[in-house]
Amino acid sequence: MTDKEKVAALASAVPVGSRWQHIKRETRYTVSGHLMIESTWQPGVRYVADADGLEIVRDGTEFTDGRFVMVGG
Repeated sequence: MTDKEKVAALASAVPVGSRWQHIKRETRYTVSGHLMIESTWQPGVRYVADADGLEIVRDGTEFTDGRFVMVGG
């Protein structure tokens, strides 16, 4: 699978505009994009904290491993 295909697969599972809640912290976020993380060369999710607008990037594997649950599309 090419890097572009990896990012597309992640984008399909975690769509831009979808809303997610972190299980442990109970904080909510809105997905704003997808990218390759240069330091690991793994696909990642860019998301924005609903509470303060802080933009965050997380490895796609971590984002989809159960730490977050979708709460709105």
